[in-house]
Amino acid sequence: MTLTTGNTELDRAILAIIGSLVTARVIRFLTPKSKIKYYIPDIHRFTIPSDPPQNSFPLFTATLRVINVGKEKASNVEVYHNGRPQNFQVYPALAYEEVTNPQGEHIIRIKTLAPKEEFTIEMLSAHALPQFMRVRSDEGAAETANMTMQPVHPRWLNLFAGLLMLTGLSTCFYFVIKFVG
Repeated sequence: MTLTTGNTELDRAILAIIGSLVTARVIRFLTPKSKIKYYIPDIHRFTIPSDPPQNSFPLFTATLRVINVGKEKASNVEVYHNGRPQNFQVYPALAYEEVTNPQGEHIIRIKTLAPKEEFTIEMLSAHALPQFMRVRSDEGAAETANMTMQPVHPRWLNLFAGLLMLTGLSTCFYFVIKFVG
Protein backbone atom coordinates (compact mmCIF):
# COMPACT_ATOMS: atom_id res chain seq x y z
CA MET A 1 0.00 0.00 0.00
CA THR A 2 1.49 3.33 -1.03
CA LEU A 3 0.60 6.79 0.14
CA THR A 4 1.63 8.54 -3.04
CA THR A 5 -0.68 9.83 -5.74
CA GLY A 6 1.91 9.49 -8.51
CA ASN A 7 2.05 13.28 -8.76
CA THR A 8 5.13 14.49 -6.85
CA GLU A 9 3.88 18.09 -6.60
CA LEU A 10 0.58 16.93 -5.12
CA ASP A 11 2.46 14.61 -2.73
CA ARG A 12 4.62 17.52 -1.56
CA ALA A 13 1.58 19.74 -1.08
CA ILE A 14 -0.20 17.06 0.97
CA LEU A 15 2.92 16.52 3.10
CA ALA A 16 3.26 20.28 3.62
CA ILE A 17 -0.35 20.56 4.78
CA ILE A 18 -0.03 17.56 7.13
CA GLY A 19 3.28 18.92 8.47
CA SER A 20 1.72 22.33 9.08
CA LEU A 21 -1.25 20.83 10.94
CA VAL A 22 0.98 18.64 13.10
CA THR A 23 3.28 21.59 13.86
CA ALA A 24 0.32 23.80 14.79
CA ARG A 25 -1.02 21.14 17.20
CA VAL A 26 2.41 20.67 18.81
CA ILE A 27 2.87 24.44 19.25
CA ARG A 28 -0.62 24.73 20.74
CA PHE A 29 0.13 21.85 23.12
CA LEU A 30 3.46 23.36 24.23
CA THR A 31 2.23 26.96 24.63
CA PRO A 32 2.09 27.92 28.34
CA LYS A 33 -1.45 28.19 29.73
CA SER A 34 -3.04 28.97 33.06
CA LYS A 35 -4.73 26.08 34.83
CA ILE A 36 -6.87 26.77 37.87
CA LYS A 37 -7.58 24.04 40.41
CA TYR A 38 -9.53 24.27 43.66
CA TYR A 39 -10.40 22.12 46.63
CA ILE A 40 -12.34 22.38 49.87
CA PRO A 41 -10.08 21.07 52.66
CA ASP A 42 -12.58 21.43 55.47
CA ILE A 43 -16.13 22.30 56.45
CA HIS A 44 -17.05 22.29 60.14
CA ARG A 45 -20.07 22.85 62.34
CA PHE A 46 -19.36 23.81 65.93
CA THR A 47 -21.87 24.08 68.74
CA ILE A 48 -20.99 27.06 70.93
CA PRO A 49 -22.10 26.34 74.51
CA SER A 50 -23.87 28.98 76.54
CA ASP A 51 -25.56 29.32 79.85
CA PRO A 52 -28.31 28.06 79.96
CA PRO A 53 -27.49 25.14 77.59
CA GLN A 54 -30.73 25.65 75.63
CA ASN A 55 -29.27 28.89 74.25
CA SER A 56 -26.23 27.24 72.63
CA PHE A 57 -25.89 28.05 68.94
CA PRO A 58 -24.12 26.59 65.90
CA LEU A 59 -21.13 28.15 64.18
CA PHE A 60 -20.20 27.08 60.65
CA THR A 61 -16.77 27.35 59.04
CA ALA A 62 -15.46 26.39 55.61
CA THR A 63 -12.27 26.80 53.60
CA LEU A 64 -11.79 26.99 49.84
CA ARG A 65 -8.31 26.93 48.27
CA VAL A 66 -7.67 28.07 44.68
CA ILE A 67 -4.34 27.42 42.93
CA ASN A 68 -2.99 28.33 39.49
CA VAL A 69 -0.95 25.22 38.62
CA GLY A 70 -0.35 26.43 35.05
CA LYS A 71 2.62 28.25 33.53
CA GLU A 72 0.77 31.45 32.58
CA LYS A 73 -1.14 33.98 34.69
CA ALA A 74 -4.90 33.57 35.06
CA SER A 75 -7.11 36.63 34.56
CA ASN A 76 -10.32 37.47 36.43
CA VAL A 77 -10.48 34.43 38.71
CA GLU A 78 -14.06 34.23 40.02
CA VAL A 79 -15.42 32.22 42.96
CA TYR A 80 -19.20 31.77 42.91
CA HIS A 81 -21.53 31.13 45.89
CA ASN A 82 -25.32 31.02 45.87
CA GLY A 83 -25.32 33.93 48.35
CA ARG A 84 -22.88 36.19 50.18
CA PRO A 85 -21.06 34.49 53.08
CA GLN A 86 -21.81 36.19 56.40
CA ASN A 87 -18.08 36.61 57.15
CA PHE A 88 -15.16 35.71 54.89
CA GLN A 89 -11.50 36.51 54.53
CA VAL A 90 -9.14 36.09 51.57
CA TYR A 91 -5.64 34.96 52.51
CA PRO A 92 -3.02 36.03 51.64
CA ALA A 93 -4.44 39.50 51.41
CA LEU A 94 -5.23 40.07 47.72
CA ALA A 95 -7.18 42.83 46.06
CA TYR A 96 -10.63 41.50 45.18
CA GLU A 97 -14.05 42.79 44.31
CA GLU A 98 -17.48 41.46 45.21
CA VAL A 99 -20.15 41.29 42.53
CA THR A 100 -23.66 39.84 42.39
CA ASN A 101 -24.84 38.49 39.04
CA PRO A 102 -28.47 38.66 37.81
CA GLN A 103 -29.15 35.15 39.23
CA GLY A 104 -28.26 36.43 42.71
CA GLU A 105 -24.98 34.51 42.96
CA HIS A 106 -22.23 36.16 44.98
CA ILE A 107 -18.92 36.42 43.09
CA ILE A 108 -15.49 37.09 44.57
CA ARG A 109 -13.31 38.27 41.68
CA ILE A 110 -9.51 38.43 41.79
CA LYS A 111 -7.97 40.29 38.87
CA THR A 112 -4.90 38.07 38.26
CA LEU A 113 -3.36 34.95 39.73
CA ALA A 114 0.29 34.32 38.82
CA PRO A 115 1.63 30.85 37.98
CA LYS A 116 1.95 28.69 41.13
CA GLU A 117 0.14 31.37 43.16
CA GLU A 118 -2.73 30.36 45.42
CA PHE A 119 -5.22 31.90 47.79
CA THR A 120 -7.62 30.69 50.47
CA ILE A 121 -11.11 31.91 51.28
CA GLU A 122 -12.07 31.27 54.92
CA MET A 123 -15.76 31.59 55.77
CA LEU A 124 -17.47 31.87 59.15
CA SER A 125 -21.20 32.08 59.79
CA ALA A 126 -23.71 31.75 62.60
CA HIS A 127 -26.19 30.50 59.98
CA ALA A 128 -25.78 27.87 57.28
CA LEU A 129 -23.01 28.77 54.85
CA PRO A 130 -23.94 29.65 51.27
CA GLN A 131 -23.42 26.82 48.82
CA PHE A 132 -20.21 26.94 46.80
CA MET A 133 -21.04 26.90 43.07
CA ARG A 134 -17.86 27.02 40.93
CA VAL A 135 -14.52 28.69 40.16
CA ARG A 136 -13.68 30.07 36.73
CA SER A 137 -11.36 32.53 34.98
CA ASP A 138 -11.20 34.18 31.58
CA GLU A 139 -9.26 31.14 30.38
CA GLY A 140 -11.98 28.65 31.37
CA ALA A 141 -13.55 26.68 34.20
CA ALA A 142 -11.42 25.44 37.09
CA GLU A 143 -10.95 21.77 37.90
CA THR A 144 -11.47 20.10 41.26
CA ALA A 145 -8.22 18.88 42.81
CA ASN A 146 -8.67 15.66 44.77
CA MET A 147 -6.64 15.94 47.95
CA THR A 148 -5.78 13.56 50.74
CA MET A 149 -3.45 13.45 53.72
CA GLN A 150 -0.09 11.88 52.92
CA PRO A 151 2.61 10.92 55.41
CA VAL A 152 5.97 12.60 54.99
CA HIS A 153 8.85 10.15 55.39
CA PRO A 154 12.39 11.07 56.49
CA ARG A 155 14.81 12.00 53.72
CA TRP A 156 17.07 9.01 54.39
CA LEU A 157 14.13 6.62 53.90
CA ASN A 158 13.19 8.26 50.58
CA LEU A 159 16.81 8.02 49.38
CA PHE A 160 17.04 4.37 50.44
CA ALA A 161 13.77 3.53 48.62
CA GLY A 162 15.07 5.32 45.50
CA LEU A 163 18.32 3.34 45.68
CA LEU A 164 16.37 0.06 45.92
CA MET A 165 14.23 1.02 42.89
CA LEU A 166 17.33 1.99 40.89
CA THR A 167 18.97 -1.33 41.80
CA GLY A 168 15.87 -3.24 40.68
CA LEU A 169 15.67 -1.33 37.39
CA SER A 170 19.35 -1.90 36.60
CA THR A 171 18.93 -5.62 37.41
CA CYS A 172 16.02 -5.83 34.96
CA PHE A 173 18.11 -4.14 32.24
CA TYR A 174 20.99 -6.53 32.95
CA PHE A 175 18.79 -9.62 32.51
CA VAL A 176 17.12 -8.23 29.37
CA ILE A 177 20.51 -7.54 27.79
CA LYS A 178 21.90 -10.91 28.91
CA PHE A 179 19.00 -12.98 27.55
CA VAL A 180 18.20 -10.93 24.42
CA GLY A 181 21.75 -10.04 23.40
